Amino acid sequence: MTLVATRRLDELGRIVLPIELRSKLGIKKKDYIDIMYDKDTILLKKNNKHLHCSVCDEFDVPLMKLGEVHICKECADKIKQL
Repeated sequence: MTLVATRRLDELGRIVLPIELRSKLGIKKKDYIDIMYDKDTILLKKNNKHLHCSVCDEFDVPLMKLGEVHICKECADKIKQL
């Protein structure tokens, strides 16, 4: 493993992943991240199984790919009506 950065947890236990790392791994806003641990190691992994609608943020619904994003049928129908 390669050390990329050191971050401090905030009051709620959150950390910010460096933009360079997110860009390199293709991690975008609202992507799902798997959190695993073994002894004293925490591993974060991008989860590609939980795709969500880029418009309404619903997941576990049928999605269609529109360019680089995914969109649900309900939002696609609303966009067609515009």
